[in-house]
Amino acid sequence: MADNVLILRGSKGLSLVNGDNPYNELKSLIASNTVRAIDVSTDGKYLAFADNNSVKVVTLPGCDAVFEKSGVNLNFIKLSPKGTILATWHHLSTSSAPNNLNLYNVFTQTHLIGMAQKKPSRWCPHWTDDESVCVRHLNMELNFYSDNHFERYGHRMCSQKVANYSMVTNSGTGCHYVACYTVGVKGQPSFVRIYQFPRFDGIAIANKSFYKADNVDFKWNEKGDALLLICSTEVDQTGKSYYGQQTLHYLDITGQTFIVSLKKDGPIHNTAWVPKNSSLFCVIYGIMPPKTSLFNNKSEVVFEFGEDMQNIISFNRFGNLVALAGFGNLRGGVKVWDVKQKKLISHFKAPDTTHIEWSPDGRHILTATTAPRLRVGNGFRVWNYNGVQNHEIIFDTNTELNEILWRPSLEFSEPVIEVQKGVTIPKPPEPKKYIPPHLRKTSTNPSNKTPNPNPNPNPLSESEKKVKNLEKKLKQINELKELMASGKALEKNQMQKISKEQELLDELQELRINS
Repeated sequence: MADNVLILRGSKGLSLVNGDNPYNELKSLIASNTVRAIDVSTDGKYLAFADNNSVKVVTLPGCDAVFEKSGVNLNFIKLSPKGTILATWHHLSTSSAPNNLNLYNVFTQTHLIGMAQKKPSRWCPHWTDDESVCVRHLNMELNFYSDNHFERYGHRMCSQKVANYSMVTNSGTGCHYVACYTVGVKGQPSFVRIYQFPRFDGIAIANKSFYKADNVDFKWNEKGDALLLICSTEVDQTGKSYYGQQTLHYLDITGQTFIVSLKKDGPIHNTAWVPKNSSLFCVIYGIMPPKTSLFNNKSEVVFEFGEDMQNIISFNRFGNLVALAGFGNLRGGVKVWDVKQKKLISHFKAPDTTHIEWSPDGRHILTATTAPRLRVGNGFRVWNYNGVQNHEIIFDTNTELNEILWRPSLEFSEPVIEVQKGVTIPKPPEPKKYIPPHLRKTSTNPSNKTPNPNPNPNPLSESEKKVKNLEKKLKQINELKELMASGKALEKNQMQKISKEQELLDELQELRINS
C-alpha cells in the first residue's frame, strides 16, 4: 500500500484511497453512510471508527481488526497517541447508563473505566506522546493518571479554578508542562500559569495576567518549551469590530512572557509555529487585507509575507514549505512559499475549500469541500507544491464527503524544493468592477470606467476627528492596563490616564449617537 494514503468518510461509507498516482480506492471498510466518527493514532498505525452498531479499531495499512465492541451508539471517539487506549463518548439520556465516557484497552480488549462527563466540549482526556500521563478536566480541576491506570488519579490540580488547559512534553528533557487558564473575578485579571508536572503546589514557572480575555487558545511549539496564547473577547469596547478583540501573548518555560507586538490593527486570523524550528512563528492579523508576518521568539519580525486576503496558515511537517490561503468568506486563493529561501513558489485557486492539509511526504496539498459546511460540490483535489493539480474528484449532487484526512506517516524525508528558472508566478485576475444597474447601458465597453463624481473627497469633519482622537487615547489606555497587569509599575501620569477610561468611553458613545 502506498505511503500517501487518504481516509474518506461520507455518504458512501468509509474507505482508503491511494494519495499518489494512480488515485484509486485501496480498501472499502464500510459501504454505507452509517459511520459517525473516525480517529487515527498519531503514528498512523491504527484507525478507529464507529457506526450505528459498533466501534472498531483496525491496523493500517492492513486493516486487520484489533478491537471491536458492538451495541453502542457513539458521538465521539479518540485514540491515545500510540493507539493503546480508545476513549468513547455519547450524549446522556434517560435510557443510557450514567457513565457516558468509557475507556478501553485496545490490545487486551478490556473495559478500563466508565465515567460521567456531561459537557461535550471537555469530554476527551489528553495524553502525553509517550502515554505515561493522562489528564482529565473535571469540575474546574485537573486529574492526572499515570501509565493508563484509571482506578484513582495520581496527582490533582485543584488550587485554582481551571477554565481551560494544555499539556505538552519537552522533546529535549522529557519533562511535562501544564498551562492553565483561570478567569478573573471581582475586577481581578485573568491569568495563565505554566507548571512543571507534577509540581503544582509551588510557584509557577511562568505567569501571564490580562484583562481582555473571554476565551484563550493554547499553541505550543514542537519542542514544547514555548507557548503562544491567543486571548479573545466577545465585545470590542472601542467599537471597531463586531467580532471582539484578540491579543497574542508569548510564554516559555524559562519564565519569559511578553505581548507580541502586531503592526496592524484588527483581529488575529491565524497563528502557527514553524515545525522543526521552535523559535519562529507566523501570524495573520489586521483588518482586510490582513498582514502576514514571521516572528522570532523575541517578538521581532524576521520576514513579511505582505498583505493579502488570507486567513489560513498551513506548514508541511518539515517546516520548509508553507501554504497561506484565504477560505470561508474569502476567494480561495493559495500561495505556497519556500520558508528557508523566503520565496514565493506557486499561486493557485481552490474555491469552496473547507479543509486544507499537507501530505506526509511534504510535497502535496489536499484541498477539500466537505459537508455539512457545504452540501454541494463535495470532493477533493491533490496539488503539487508548485501549483500543479495532480488529481480531482468531485462527487455528484447526492453524494456528501463529511471528512477527509491523510494517514500520518513518518517514513518520508524532507523534500528538496525545486523551482524552475524563468517561470513567473501568475497573478490572480482582478475582480470585475461593479457597475450600478442605472449606469450599465452607458457602459457597453467593459474598458470604460465609471466616472468618479467626487474625485477630491472632503476631509474629516470635526466630529470624526474627535472620534479618531478618542479611539487613539483608549488604545493607549488598554496598552497601559496590559503593562500594569504584567506587573510593571506605572508613573503617576499614566495612572491618571487609566482613571479617565470610562469618561472617554462615555464621550465616544455620545459622539457616535449624535453623528
